[in-house]
Amino acid sequence: MTPTAMDRLLDKVDWGASAAGHPCWEWTGSRYHNGYGQLRMRLRERPKRAHVVSHALFKGPVPPGLMVLHTCDNPGCVNPEHLYAGTSQDNSDDKLSRGRAPSNRITEREVEQIKAEYRSGKLQREIAQRLGIHQATVSRVLSGKNLRRVSTE
Repeated sequence: MTPTAMDRLLDKVDWGASAAGHPCWEWTGSRYHNGYGQLRMRLRERPKRAHVVSHALFKGPVPPGLMVLHTCDNPGCVNPEHLYAGTSQDNSDDKLSRGRAPSNRITEREVEQIKAEYRSGKLQREIAQRLGIHQATVSRVLSGKNLRRVSTE
């Protein structure tokens, strides 16, 4: 007997995490680089995001123009109670409200810190990690290419 989509999804859930008081259904199958679970439904078909499959199985298909979002901030969660359909703007607003959105601007003070730390011998990746920004941003600041993104805050 061929396993159903529901069987394939539920077979890759860590139920121990849920039973231990952690309400997320943690995905144990393969994952994309960003932590979201992936599930191949058919041979020779591209994998689908596990949380999207879970939403479709438990709540129905995602309406056109919407995406599946998490209330738990856990990309590995496939608990349908933690999933809802929303817009890209909903996702952005949610990230901002929870303090998860990376700032696309750096302050003038941070630019000066980056330059000073680099002159003192720190590596670009060390500077980036300390400031919570991408190493490429540090590189662009040092080359003078990121100045349009500097905030006066």
